[in-house]
Formats: sequence, structure tokens, C-alpha cells
Amino acid sequence: MGDLTKTYGGFDQDGRPHYLIEYYLYPFQFEDRIEVMIWEEEGNLCYGKYYYKGIDDGSIDGDLEMSIDEFYRIIEKIGIQEWDDHFEPVDCVIEDGESWEVTYESPEGRIYKKGGSNAYPKKWRSFIKALEMVVGKI
Repeated sequence: MGDLTKTYGGFDQDGRPHYLIEYYLYPFQFEDRIEVMIWEEEGNLCYGKYYYKGIDDGSIDGDLEMSIDEFYRIIEKIGIQEWDDHFEPVDCVIEDGESWEVTYESPEGRIYKKGGSNAYPKKWRSFIKALEMVVGKI
């Protein structure tokens, strides 16, 4: 995982928004996953929140009142860029549970990819609360 360099500015090569934050939660039953994306579009902070419950697919998209600078201040305090690349429980084996992935693009354009399985970094709850400030309950 680690960090990567942004190549296409605010949009990818297909013209889709380049996400500031991507969060994926994969419970043991993979079909119940949740995805949250936050991006900038024409100076506005936007989001998508997607639930995959079996064959039913629900999504909520919207524009945010929060400024991009305010969003970055909150996320930078959490320190995602300092998290280890991968988290797993120590001294035990868990064959079910949940896996997660977070991709974060810093204001300087560095991209950090982090993930884990049944273990989480410090300030994880703060991270989830920050996402919920933007997109509502996850």
C-alpha cells in the first residue's frame, strides 16, 4: 500500500472525480459492504455513500456545506498519512469479521492507501466520526 503520486489532477483519465477520501468496509459476508467517497467538483465538496446489501443497492449522493479546507483540517488532525499501511490482530487468527480500506489524498496531492482486517489504527473512531460529519451515519 503506502503512498502514491497523483497523476491526473482532480480527475482521472476517464474524467471521473479524483476522490479525496475513499472508505470501503467489507464484512465477512462480502455482499453487505459499504463504500463512501468524498471528492471536489468545481470548488464544492461532494460525496457518495453506497450500501450493497445482497442484490439491493442503495446510494445517497449530495453536495456538502463544509468547505474543502475545513474537511482537510479535520482529516489532517486524524493523521491518516501516519497510519501503518496494514492492520491485523496480533496473537490470534480470525477467519471472519471485517476488512477495510481507506485511500486519502492530502492537500499536497500525495495519495495514501491504508487497510486492515479486524484491527484498526489509533483515532479510528475519530475517522469514522469525521466521515459521518460529512455523509451522515455510516
